[in-house]
Amino acid sequence: MKARRILICGAAPVLKIHMGERSLDFDYIVAVDGGYDTLLGFGLVPDIYIGDLDSVKNEVVCKKEISSKDKDESDLGLALKYIFSKFSKIEDIIVLGVISQIRLDHTLSNIFTLLEYDNNFEILCDSLRILVLNSIGKYDFNVATGDRISLFTFCNGKIEARGLKFQLPEVFKTHSHGISNIAISNKVSVDIKSGKFLIMLFKGNQN
Repeated sequence: MKARRILICGAAPVLKIHMGERSLDFDYIVAVDGGYDTLLGFGLVPDIYIGDLDSVKNEVVCKKEISSKDKDESDLGLALKYIFSKFSKIEDIIVLGVISQIRLDHTLSNIFTLLEYDNNFEILCDSLRILVLNSIGKYDFNVATGDRISLFTFCNGKIEARGLKFQLPEVFKTHSHGISNIAISNKVSVDIKSGKFLIMLFKGNQN
């Protein structure tokens, strides 16, 4: 089975601006634990709930996969295993509600979980877009001139970029090499030669 776009929603706060008409674009919607209540708040009933019910206030009326509270894997990890077993090909995966200002441990766990796969992911949080690029290749991003962009790599990744104010090293030797760059055009292009990259796109040159 194939899916064009899948939405995964976790329990961390989600802005209305991230939903709106975008909700109509998804072929399949997954609620991860407290993300079920978030989706209901936007008038959406997910296709499946995955979690241990420890932070859900509403009755779960959709299909559900209940996990144990005493488990070695996060609910997001279980959700990813489920969708990759269900769909043989997925074009886009949008992830909401996985960046928490209160639980940094959960945030880091969620990001590292996404980095375990070969698929790419887009995380939306406030005015921030985080692109988890797990596959080598060329990517173009629509931005505004002056937007701040930070790039992080894993496993000494190699990358070429265009549209940025500061030139990037061919090989990142420290994680600070890609932080706080600036877009100098309305499009930024990157060519990932090796490794995995986390690219954070901020609206405007925020401090």
